[in-house]
Amino acid sequence: MKKVTVCLLFLLPVFFVNGQIAGRIAGERLLLRTSSAAYEHGNGDVQGSPYLYDDFKEGQVISFKGHYKGIPMRYNIYDDNIEFKQNGVDMILDPDISIKKVILSDMILTVGKFEYRNKVQFGFLERLDSGQLSLFAKKVVVFKEKEETQALEYNTKPARFTSLSDIFYYRIGNGDISKIVSIKKLIESLPDKQTEMSAYAKKEKLSVGRNDLLKFAEHYGSLH
Repeated sequence: MKKVTVCLLFLLPVFFVNGQIAGRIAGERLLLRTSSAAYEHGNGDVQGSPYLYDDFKEGQVISFKGHYKGIPMRYNIYDDNIEFKQNGVDMILDPDISIKKVILSDMILTVGKFEYRNKVQFGFLERLDSGQLSLFAKKVVVFKEKEETQALEYNTKPARFTSLSDIFYYRIGNGDISKIVSIKKLIESLPDKQTEMSAYAKKEKLSVGRNDLLKFAEHYGSLH
């Protein structure tokens, strides 16, 4: 599955979405692109979805230069970008250090530098907690090509998108974003309260999961 993109020179015409000047996002030199995909989602050729939500939902983009509201958008997990519409054309907002956060429904996405698939990259992370110990989740969708078989035709598997488990990351203060491998390793990385957190994790039988990590971060914050 290939995706074709056309880079713009950030000189896009101003357009309005629910009274907001969404075109000003381009003026901030955030990376905007038009896109056309080799697959057509929903035509029966590809199963599953690369999106958090298939439908465009009203969201917000908050950058270091402005706050833009009322923008119909959706999060493409597979390509790790935000899609929104300009005059009927799908546009793409790539993760950029100029973006402070994107609010989409009940999710807050931030841009960070982290290791993913054996390389360090900038990308969107879901912000779970931003206290003494900041927690993030990387949404993951993989794509599998159509699988031809030698058996009967009905055994052929179509191309498909599949959602996998979230990958969790953390940051202490303004430090680097690191992957959470285990609760033990997380405790060892803490600058303080290691004894208390080790006892708490053992008592609560915490593991690397969304709810347990939120409990971990909340308790760590309560000790300060």
